[in-house]
Amino acid sequence: MPVTGSRLRDFSLYTLIGLCLSLGLVWFFEHGYRLDSQPFLRWGGLGLNTAILYGYVVKDSRVFWHAWGFWLATVSFLAIHLLVFIVVLQHVEHWSMLWFLIMYPVEMPTLAVVCDWAVRMTGAKPKYGTDARHKR
Repeated sequence: MPVTGSRLRDFSLYTLIGLCLSLGLVWFFEHGYRLDSQPFLRWGGLGLNTAILYGYVVKDSRVFWHAWGFWLATVSFLAIHLLVFIVVLQHVEHWSMLWFLIMYPVEMPTLAVVCDWAVRMTGAKPKYGTDARHKR
């Protein structure tokens, strides 16, 4: 299979993400934290669950990647998401990783509605590929 520019870019991006995560974990453990410590549960959980939630939304909305309204709505919602969780995590003494699961049934439909609204308001049409699963 030939290596295309797109595959090389994806591989480079995944390598960079993995390197950043690895360096973050090395820093975290060098400063004496453990996996069951509250800072790791709070900030590691926020990072992991945010990456899962927004990664799924961005992947599932590939037909709208060309629409600036989709990106504006996604980034705006991400900023609000992070701001709310940062404020909450700074004021809560004990935090469980399971509490992050509350965000999925609340944020996923809200994010989908906001992104669809933003795409509709900008007048963008979905770009359908040959992949049948992207034809909503």
